[in-house]
Amino acid sequence: MTDEERTRLIGCRDGLSHALIAVGGLRGAITGPAGAYLPPRHHTRKRAAAEARIAELDKARDAIRRQLDDVRAALSI
Repeated sequence: MTDEERTRLIGCRDGLSHALIAVGGLRGAITGPAGAYLPPRHHTRKRAAAEARIAELDKARDAIRRQLDDVRAALSI
């Protein structure tokens, strides 16, 4: 691996780490410090909308983690 390729992979790693932190921050803004969205029971539409957003953020977080693991594996070689 050349120095340029290694530098690019390090940049990708840093960018993906930042994206993971940002997604976690967005999720935390919705769920609060406990990590679970708990509105009153009668807020059914609001609960459904929040759970849908949380599910999308979880999918994005999982995709970012997979990519980050791939980049870390490439850097360790």
